[in-house]
Amino acid sequence: MTLKKLFVAITLCLTVGGLLSADNGGNNETDNEHAEDRPTPSEAEAAAVIEDYLADEAAQISIPFDRRTVTGTSSPEIEELLAEHEGYFRLTFAPNEMLDLLVDAGLLERHESDLDDEPEAELGDPEATAAAGGGDDPMHYVYTVTDAGAEALHPERTPFSLSSAFAFASYELSEITEIGTGFERRGMNAVELEFEYDVVEFESWFEEHQSALERAARPRQIDSHDSPQTGTAVLVESPDGWVRETLYNQN
Repeated sequence: MTLKKLFVAITLCLTVGGLLSADNGGNNETDNEHAEDRPTPSEAEAAAVIEDYLADEAAQISIPFDRRTVTGTSSPEIEELLAEHEGYFRLTFAPNEMLDLLVDAGLLERHESDLDDEPEAELGDPEATAAAGGGDDPMHYVYTVTDAGAEALHPERTPFSLSSAFAFASYELSEITEIGTGFERRGMNAVELEFEYDVVEFESWFEEHQSALERAARPRQIDSHDSPQTGTAVLVESPDGWVRETLYNQN
Protein backbone atom coordinates (compact mmCIF):
# COMPACT_ATOMS: atom_id res chain seq x y z
CA MET A 1 0.00 0.00 0.00
CA THR A 2 1.39 3.40 -0.99
CA LEU A 3 1.76 6.16 1.53
CA LYS A 4 -1.02 8.11 -0.21
CA LYS A 5 -3.48 5.20 0.00
CA LEU A 6 -2.60 4.64 3.67
CA PHE A 7 -3.30 8.29 4.44
CA VAL A 8 -6.69 8.09 2.70
CA ALA A 9 -7.61 4.94 4.66
CA ILE A 10 -6.74 6.54 7.99
CA THR A 11 -8.74 9.64 7.08
CA LEU A 12 -11.80 7.53 6.21
CA CYS A 13 -11.57 5.62 9.51
CA LEU A 14 -11.40 8.80 11.52
CA THR A 15 -14.34 10.30 9.62
CA VAL A 16 -16.55 7.22 10.08
CA GLY A 17 -15.60 7.01 13.76
CA GLY A 18 -16.56 10.62 14.27
CA LEU A 19 -19.92 10.10 12.58
CA LEU A 20 -20.67 7.04 14.72
CA SER A 21 -19.72 8.90 17.87
CA ALA A 22 -21.95 11.81 16.95
CA ASP A 23 -24.80 9.41 16.19
CA ASN A 24 -24.42 7.69 19.57
CA GLY A 25 -24.41 11.01 21.33
CA GLY A 26 -27.58 11.95 19.54
CA ASN A 27 -29.20 8.67 20.57
CA ASN A 28 -28.18 9.24 24.21
CA GLU A 29 -29.72 12.69 24.15
CA THR A 30 -32.88 11.22 22.64
CA ASP A 31 -32.97 8.54 25.37
CA ASN A 32 -32.53 11.17 28.09
CA GLU A 33 -35.25 13.31 26.58
CA HIS A 34 -37.47 10.24 26.38
CA ALA A 35 -36.81 9.48 30.05
CA GLU A 36 -37.85 13.00 31.00
CA ASP A 37 -41.04 12.53 28.98
CA ARG A 38 -42.05 9.36 30.84
CA PRO A 39 -45.50 9.60 32.42
CA THR A 40 -45.79 10.35 36.12
CA PRO A 41 -48.83 10.18 38.40
CA SER A 42 -50.93 13.22 39.09
CA GLU A 43 -50.84 14.62 42.60
CA ALA A 44 -54.26 13.08 43.26
CA GLU A 45 -53.11 9.64 42.03
CA ALA A 46 -49.94 9.84 44.13
CA ALA A 47 -51.90 10.92 47.20
CA ALA A 48 -54.34 8.01 46.83
CA VAL A 49 -51.46 5.50 46.77
CA ILE A 50 -49.73 7.02 49.81
CA GLU A 51 -52.99 7.29 51.75
CA ASP A 52 -53.61 3.56 51.23
CA TYR A 53 -50.06 2.84 52.35
CA LEU A 54 -50.32 4.96 55.51
CA ALA A 55 -53.68 3.40 56.38
CA ASP A 56 -51.91 0.06 56.83
CA GLU A 57 -49.13 1.54 58.98
CA ALA A 58 -49.16 2.83 62.56
CA ALA A 59 -46.98 4.42 65.21
CA GLN A 60 -45.89 1.51 67.39
CA ILE A 61 -44.20 0.31 70.55
CA SER A 62 -42.05 -2.68 69.56
CA ILE A 63 -42.26 -5.68 71.88
CA PRO A 64 -40.43 -8.87 70.86
CA PHE A 65 -42.35 -11.93 71.97
CA ASP A 66 -40.73 -15.25 72.81
CA ARG A 67 -41.12 -18.03 70.25
CA ARG A 68 -39.39 -21.05 71.74
CA THR A 69 -40.03 -24.25 73.65
CA VAL A 70 -39.61 -23.79 77.38
CA THR A 71 -39.96 -27.45 78.37
CA GLY A 72 -38.20 -28.35 81.61
CA THR A 73 -37.31 -24.82 82.64
CA SER A 74 -40.43 -23.82 84.52
CA SER A 75 -43.29 -25.15 86.59
CA PRO A 76 -46.10 -27.07 84.87
CA GLU A 77 -48.35 -24.11 85.63
CA ILE A 78 -46.12 -21.74 83.64
CA GLU A 79 -45.58 -24.21 80.79
CA GLU A 80 -49.34 -24.57 80.44
CA LEU A 81 -49.70 -20.79 80.46
CA LEU A 82 -47.07 -20.37 77.72
CA ALA A 83 -48.70 -23.00 75.52
CA GLU A 84 -52.06 -21.30 75.95
CA HIS A 85 -50.76 -17.99 74.60
CA GLU A 86 -49.34 -19.39 71.35
CA GLY A 87 -46.00 -17.65 71.60
CA TYR A 88 -47.32 -14.21 72.49
CA PHE A 89 -45.55 -13.91 75.81
CA ARG A 90 -42.33 -12.67 77.40
CA LEU A 91 -40.54 -14.92 79.88
CA THR A 92 -38.18 -13.09 82.25
CA PHE A 93 -36.42 -13.72 85.55
CA ALA A 94 -37.03 -10.19 86.85
CA PRO A 95 -39.83 -7.65 86.57
CA ASN A 96 -39.46 -5.44 83.48
CA GLU A 97 -40.32 -1.74 83.80
CA MET A 98 -41.45 -1.31 80.22
CA LEU A 99 -43.60 -4.43 80.30
CA ASP A 100 -45.06 -3.49 83.69
CA LEU A 101 -46.14 -0.13 82.24
CA LEU A 102 -47.98 -2.00 79.50
CA VAL A 103 -49.55 -4.11 82.27
CA ASP A 104 -50.80 -0.87 83.85
CA ALA A 105 -52.06 0.21 80.42
CA GLY A 106 -54.08 -3.01 80.15
CA LEU A 107 -52.22 -4.53 77.18
CA LEU A 108 -50.28 -7.18 79.09
CA GLU A 109 -50.86 -9.34 82.14
CA ARG A 110 -48.03 -10.43 84.46
CA HIS A 111 -47.87 -13.88 86.06
CA GLU A 112 -45.38 -15.10 88.65
CA SER A 113 -44.27 -18.61 89.56
CA ASP A 114 -41.43 -20.29 91.45
CA LEU A 115 -38.92 -22.11 89.29
CA ASP A 116 -39.66 -25.35 91.17
CA ASP A 117 -43.21 -26.49 91.68
CA GLU A 118 -42.94 -26.96 95.46
CA PRO A 119 -45.79 -26.96 97.99
CA GLU A 120 -46.62 -23.56 99.39
CA ALA A 121 -44.83 -22.91 102.70
CA GLU A 122 -46.62 -21.92 105.84
CA LEU A 123 -46.51 -18.22 106.53
CA GLY A 124 -44.06 -17.15 109.25
CA ASP A 125 -41.69 -20.11 108.81
CA PRO A 126 -38.46 -18.78 107.14
CA GLU A 127 -36.91 -22.23 106.64
CA ALA A 128 -40.07 -23.61 105.05
CA THR A 129 -40.29 -20.53 102.82
CA ALA A 130 -36.72 -21.03 101.59
CA ALA A 131 -37.33 -24.74 100.99
CA ALA A 132 -40.35 -23.90 98.88
CA GLY A 133 -38.30 -21.65 96.59
CA GLY A 134 -39.04 -18.41 98.37
CA GLY A 135 -35.42 -17.56 99.23
CA ASP A 136 -32.92 -16.72 96.50
CA ASP A 137 -34.37 -19.21 94.03
CA PRO A 138 -35.21 -17.59 90.67
CA MET A 139 -38.76 -16.69 89.78
CA HIS A 140 -40.47 -16.76 86.40
CA TYR A 141 -42.23 -13.58 85.37
CA VAL A 142 -44.44 -14.26 82.38
CA TYR A 143 -46.09 -11.41 80.48
CA THR A 144 -49.02 -12.43 78.28
CA VAL A 145 -51.14 -10.37 75.90
CA THR A 146 -54.63 -9.39 77.08
CA ASP A 147 -57.66 -9.10 74.81
CA ALA A 148 -57.09 -5.34 74.62
CA GLY A 149 -53.45 -5.96 73.79
CA ALA A 150 -54.38 -8.42 71.03
CA GLU A 151 -56.53 -5.74 69.41
CA ALA A 152 -53.60 -3.30 69.49
CA LEU A 153 -51.06 -5.76 68.03
CA HIS A 154 -49.60 -4.54 64.74
CA PRO A 155 -49.21 -6.15 62.29
CA GLU A 156 -52.10 -8.52 62.78
CA ARG A 157 -51.46 -11.45 65.06
CA THR A 158 -50.04 -14.52 63.27
CA PRO A 159 -48.55 -17.72 64.70
CA PHE A 160 -45.36 -17.12 62.71
CA SER A 161 -44.51 -13.69 64.12
CA LEU A 162 -41.15 -13.52 65.87
CA SER A 163 -42.06 -10.14 67.26
CA SER A 164 -44.79 -7.60 66.99
CA ALA A 165 -45.76 -4.19 68.30
CA PHE A 166 -48.61 -2.31 69.90
CA ALA A 167 -50.04 0.44 67.69
CA PHE A 168 -50.69 3.64 69.62
CA ALA A 169 -51.54 6.13 66.82
CA SER A 170 -52.42 6.36 63.13
CA TYR A 171 -50.78 8.13 60.20
CA GLU A 172 -52.47 10.72 57.99
CA LEU A 173 -51.08 12.17 54.75
CA SER A 174 -50.44 15.90 54.96
CA GLU A 175 -49.23 16.60 51.40
CA ILE A 176 -47.24 15.30 48.46
CA THR A 177 -44.25 17.62 48.47
CA GLU A 178 -42.50 16.44 45.30
CA ILE A 179 -43.12 14.14 42.34
CA GLY A 180 -39.79 13.33 40.70
CA THR A 181 -38.88 12.79 37.07
CA GLY A 182 -40.09 9.56 35.53
CA PHE A 183 -37.57 6.77 34.91
CA GLU A 184 -37.53 3.15 33.81
CA ARG A 185 -37.53 0.36 36.40
CA ARG A 186 -37.53 -3.23 35.11
CA GLY A 187 -39.29 -2.18 31.94
CA MET A 188 -41.96 -0.12 33.74
CA ASN A 189 -42.46 3.59 34.25
CA ALA A 190 -41.43 4.61 37.76
CA VAL A 191 -41.20 7.78 39.84
CA GLU A 192 -40.00 8.72 43.32
CA LEU A 193 -42.25 10.72 45.62
CA GLU A 194 -41.60 12.80 48.70
CA PHE A 195 -44.44 13.43 51.15
CA GLU A 196 -45.28 14.67 54.63
CA TYR A 197 -47.63 13.01 57.10
CA ASP A 198 -48.96 13.56 60.61
CA VAL A 199 -49.35 11.23 63.59
CA VAL A 200 -52.99 11.31 64.66
CA GLU A 201 -55.66 9.50 66.71
CA PHE A 202 -53.53 8.59 69.73
CA GLU A 203 -54.82 5.75 71.89
CA SER A 204 -55.88 6.82 75.38
CA TRP A 205 -53.64 4.21 77.07
CA PHE A 206 -50.61 5.73 75.35
CA GLU A 207 -51.49 9.30 76.23
CA GLU A 208 -52.01 8.30 79.87
CA HIS A 209 -48.62 6.52 80.16
CA GLN A 210 -46.64 8.38 77.49
CA SER A 211 -44.02 10.03 79.70
CA ALA A 212 -43.27 6.87 81.68
CA LEU A 213 -43.16 4.71 78.52
CA GLU A 214 -40.70 7.08 76.85
CA ARG A 215 -38.44 7.04 79.92
CA ALA A 216 -38.44 3.23 80.09
CA ALA A 217 -38.09 2.58 76.34
CA ARG A 218 -34.93 1.37 74.66
CA PRO A 219 -33.65 3.32 71.62
CA ARG A 220 -36.09 3.05 68.69
CA GLN A 221 -38.52 0.95 70.73
CA ILE A 222 -41.18 3.67 70.39
CA ASP A 223 -41.80 5.17 66.96
CA SER A 224 -41.42 8.92 66.62
CA HIS A 225 -44.75 10.65 67.02
CA ASP A 226 -43.77 14.21 66.13
CA SER A 227 -45.64 15.92 63.31
CA PRO A 228 -45.13 16.49 60.49
CA GLN A 229 -42.89 13.62 59.40
CA THR A 230 -41.37 13.08 55.96
CA GLY A 231 -41.25 9.98 53.81
CA THR A 232 -40.31 8.78 50.33
CA ALA A 233 -41.74 6.07 48.09
CA VAL A 234 -41.16 4.73 44.59
CA LEU A 235 -44.30 4.19 42.52
CA VAL A 236 -44.48 2.06 39.37
CA GLU A 237 -47.12 2.15 36.66
CA SER A 238 -48.79 -1.27 36.67
CA PRO A 239 -51.62 -2.49 34.43
CA ASP A 240 -53.97 -1.50 37.26
CA GLY A 241 -52.53 1.99 37.69
CA TRP A 242 -49.85 3.46 39.94
CA VAL A 243 -48.80 1.34 42.93
CA ARG A 244 -45.95 1.30 45.42
CA GLU A 245 -42.98 -0.62 44.03
CA THR A 246 -42.64 -2.86 47.10
CA LEU A 247 -46.32 -3.81 46.90
CA TYR A 248 -46.04 -4.60 43.18
CA ASN A 249 -42.97 -6.79 43.79
CA GLN A 250 -44.85 -8.74 46.49
CA ASN A 251 -47.56 -9.57 43.98
